Amino acid sequence: MRSPAGGRGRRLGVRHPPRQPRSEDTRARLLDAAIECFSEQGVAATSTASIARRAGVTRGAYLHHFGSREDLVAAAVAHLMERSMAGIEATIRRLFTTPPTDEVFLAVWRDVYPDSYFAGYEMMLLARHEPRLRRLWQRHSRLLARRRRDVLLTLFPAALVDEQVTPFLEGFADLFRGVKLMEVVRSRAESRRVVLAMAPLLAARIEALQALRRTAV
Repeated sequence: MRSPAGGRGRRLGVRHPPRQPRSEDTRARLLDAAIECFSEQGVAATSTASIARRAGVTRGAYLHHFGSREDLVAAAVAHLMERSMAGIEATIRRLFTTPPTDEVFLAVWRDVYPDSYFAGYEMMLLARHEPRLRRLWQRHSRLLARRRRDVLLTLFPAALVDEQVTPFLEGFADLFRGVKLMEVVRSRAESRRVVLAMAPLLAARIEALQALRRTAV
């Protein structure tokens, strides 16, 4: 027996959830899986099948989002930089508004430079010979630097940001990048000792910048 017109109208009028959020979720899972695989296996040794398996999706779903390996690596770069962007304000505020204790520096080493940093470093090296990837790194690096400056300007005068705080943070980041990279050939316990050995020098400079901040307010 055919349903009345009103019933049919109600069925036809049912609104299904939009598919876009599900598609974005799948893409994010694929990128998280790719970065994990890159960190564990290396970029060159990671297969599309292993990424799809780690993400819990089919190879067809992978290919729907990333038509080539170059597309995947480019998207993974953007994904990593977005992660960095999300945490930059909390890190800067912790460095310059709280006492610079050993635990602060250990937290930077542990949280800002996790094992996924190895994946980022490998992808950065690929950019030396791939213009498209190099342009992407440069673009996201500029965005990150702009975001960092915006946060710093809420704490310090512009002249101090440009002449002292930003150069210090560049050196600070280079130090921790180097410590992380050396974990390829040494243990985390050794890296921890290096961080703690450098902590008094870093703390002294941060305390000096905090003092300048107080006098400038």
